Amino acid sequence: MCSIYFYYSQINMTLRASLQKLKQNIAQLKEGLLRASSSRRIMQSEADRRQNMIDDLLTREKHLNGTFKGDIVEPEPMRSTLMAGGAAASGNTSTNPWLINESEETKGMNFGEIKQQQQRIIEAQDAGLDALAAVISRQKIMGQDIGNELDEQNGNV
Repeated sequence: MCSIYFYYSQINMTLRASLQKLKQNIAQLKEGLLRASSSRRIMQSEADRRQNMIDDLLTREKHLNGTFKGDIVEPEPMRSTLMAGGAAASGNTSTNPWLINESEETKGMNFGEIKQQQQRIIEAQDAGLDALAAVISRQKIMGQDIGNELDEQNGNV
């Protein structure tokens, strides 16, 4: 009987730590999204899509915490419905939101490949911004030169 209690305590501590880590990871995702959207590294539609996904994660995290604390009691889901968002177990016919929001470019890609693709996109955007900065810098110099020429012309009249 004592060994069962010991294993129960270990599982309890592991679940608490996992739920805390989930909460921290969601907070990091929110911060990263805020930085990315405020620095305009992603388009607003992509920021909205990601915010919806974070909101879904927050809902699921609250549900998990409620279930862990015993606030929510529901039957154990079947293994086959775990990745399908529980639609078959709950009678819900809606599809998995994780699959709906995935773009064609990322279908079939793993996390590392998606991250590499995003890095390439960011590098291309950075290169475009550098080129734009160079053009604006040249225009600034041209404007200053024109202003100086006008000052000289007005001074000679």
